[in-house]
Amino acid sequence: MKEIYEIIKFNNNNLEIDVKVSPLENTIWLSIDQIALLFERDKSVISRHIKNIFQINELDENSCVAFFATELNKYDPRTGKMRKTKVDIKLFNLDVIISVGYRVNSIMGVIFRKWANNVLKEYLLKGYVINEERSLVTNENYVKLINKVESLDERVSCIEKEYKPQEFKNSQLFFDGEIYDAYAFVQSLIEKANNEIIIIDNYVDRTILDRLVVKKNNVQVIIYTSINSRLLGIDINAFNSQYGGLNVRYTTKVHDRYIIIDQNSLYHLGHSIKDLGKKIFSISESDSNLIQVLLNNI
Repeated sequence: MKEIYEIIKFNNNNLEIDVKVSPLENTIWLSIDQIALLFERDKSVISRHIKNIFQINELDENSCVAFFATELNKYDPRTGKMRKTKVDIKLFNLDVIISVGYRVNSIMGVIFRKWANNVLKEYLLKGYVINEERSLVTNENYVKLINKVESLDERVSCIEKEYKPQEFKNSQLFFDGEIYDAYAFVQSLIEKANNEIIIIDNYVDRTILDRLVVKKNNVQVIIYTSINSRLLGIDINAFNSQYGGLNVRYTTKVHDRYIIIDQNSLYHLGHSIKDLGKKIFSISESDSNLIQVLLNNI
C-alpha cells in the first residue's frame, strides 16, 4: 500500500480495531484477522467467504486487495533472540468487508458499515475545507465533492441491494463447525416472527427452547415432533412459566424439518435444529404456497 493512509480506531463496546483509512481512494482496509475479530467468526470462515466473493467475480480482487509492509518481532531460533522481520500483510477494502458482513449475517457489519461511511465522508469534507483555505475552491470543485459523497453512498447501497433481498431467501450453506453462524441464522428467523412460529422437527430436544427465548412476547410457538423426541414435559412447562406461548404436538407423518414464520415464510432445514453446525447442511426458503398444504397433512 503505497498511497497515504491514516489509522483510525473503531470502538464498539469492548471491541477496538485499528483501521487503515485511504482518503485518496475513499476506502478503508482491514486484514483477515481483523475482519474475523470484527464479525466474531473463525478466520477460516472469513477466508472461505472472501475466496468465494472473488471466485464468482462479485468483486475484483485486484482493486479490493492491497499489501501493507510492516515489521514484526519474530523469534530467531539460530540466535535465540527476537529480531525484526519485514512482512507484507494482505488487506481488504470496505467493499469486501461489507460483502462478508452480509454473508455472516452479523449486526456488527451494519454498525461498521455506518461508521466507515461516516469516516470517509469526514475525510472528503476535510479535504474540501483544506482546499478552501488554500483558495483553490471553485464551483467545479464543490460539485466534485458532492459527486464523491454521492458515489460513496451509491457504492455501499449497491452492495446492500445485492444482499438484502436475499437475506432470508434461497439457500444458506453451513459447514461443519459453524455452530455459531447456524444458530445465529435460526435465531434471526425466530426474531423475525410477529405472530406465530411453527417448527416441524422429529428430533428436537431442550436446546430448541434456548433458541426460542429471543421470540417476541406475544408470539405463539407450535412444535410438531415425534413422541420419542427428547423434549420433556418438565422443560416445556418451565419454558411456558417464564415465556409462555409454547404448544407441543406429536406427529408421525413428517420426515423433513421445517420452520414456518407467521404462516407466510417457509424454511426447509437439512438437519434437525439440535444438530445445527455439526455437519455440512443447508437452510433453504421454500415456496410459501406450500405452507397450507403441509399443515393440512400433518
